[in-house]
Amino acid sequence: MGHWARRSLVLVQSAVLAAALLGTPVVRADSPEEAVEEVEEVEAVAAEPTPAPGWLDVVGRFHVAVVHFPIAWIAITLLLDLLAFGLGRRELGQAGLWTLGAGVLSYGPGVLTGLLRQGGISQTEAVQALVETHERLILASLAVAAVALVWRWRNRRALEGGARLLYLALLATACALVFLGAHLGGKVAWGPNHLPF
Repeated sequence: MGHWARRSLVLVQSAVLAAALLGTPVVRADSPEEAVEEVEEVEAVAAEPTPAPGWLDVVGRFHVAVVHFPIAWIAITLLLDLLAFGLGRRELGQAGLWTLGAGVLSYGPGVLTGLLRQGGISQTEAVQALVETHERLILASLAVAAVALVWRWRNRRALEGGARLLYLALLATACALVFLGAHLGGKVAWGPNHLPF
């Protein structure tokens, strides 16, 4: 759009806004002779007062803030461990053990706030199905991550061969489950058509 076209558009928009603010009837562009009707009276409708949320509901509303921690910790653990085993870097493996522990612990606030928030979510059948699947996937991810942590802890001195492959398979599964669960949680928050998959 050229410079003059933009200025003309801004001028027209300003004129329409000024006319609306001054109470002048605005003429539609498609038929200049038809003016928009002015409203004479507005009926006042009293809204039902919304009760203040209880403290459990307030805690549940922090769900959107705390759910990102397990996602990040589990993904970082997988990355650290792949690098540790691929490059033979023992210190990265030790960091992976600690980040996995932090990841398993970080599920707690997310699960707690999610359960508290569950009652405040739309009760339509489609949304409820998403919430239930989201919940099952996150709990399954927590269970798999916890098993991976125990396996890693018990084999921390010699995590080689089949034990290493089993550990990485558990960790990759926990990561995939938490990502899928988070995706469904996003659909609950932003609507079923948030992403095309």
